[in-house]
Amino acid sequence: MNLFQQFAPLVAAGVSIQMKLSANGQNMQLDLIPVAKENKAGITLTPKALVATAAELDAQLPAFLESYLATQLTISGLIEQSQAELKAAEDAAKALADQAKAAAATKTAGKAATKPGVILSAPAKKPRDMSAGLMTGDDDEPGEGEATDPESGSTQEAGQPVGAGGDGVATATSGSLDASLF
Repeated sequence: MNLFQQFAPLVAAGVSIQMKLSANGQNMQLDLIPVAKENKAGITLTPKALVATAAELDAQLPAFLESYLATQLTISGLIEQSQAELKAAEDAAKALADQAKAAAATKTAGKAATKPGVILSAPAKKPRDMSAGLMTGDDDEPGEGEATDPESGSTQEAGQPVGAGGDGVATATSGSLDASLF
């Protein structure tokens, strides 16, 4: 069994392994505690405890170590990859923030260069006459003897039905309600 050759790739990746052998009743307990470098992702390697007789540990340890150490090496590689991706994301976010600050500074500098001390405002709108009630899109008032349809804004002669014009909506005539509403 090449015990330490199995640990070599993991140790080369920056992981230290603590091994502790102790008695556990009639059996022996082998604790493997991998300690990875500190990482921002908060990922830790999995410790393992094997409890068996000395003969069973001798027989099963090589196969166990092969799969366990390969898994720990994969996890260690993922930790390093995630740290690299995190660093790249932080750098990209910082570059974007710097670009936004530069664009904002350029925009405010351009506004200040136009006319200092002059406040730009939108053109004044024509005031609406609200004494006659709500008006539609334009401020034209209906002529004498005409009524305004509140939905369409069209004008019709007084006494004519005001409504949606045959689309199933009840219409009102001057001074009355349609009986189908009740």
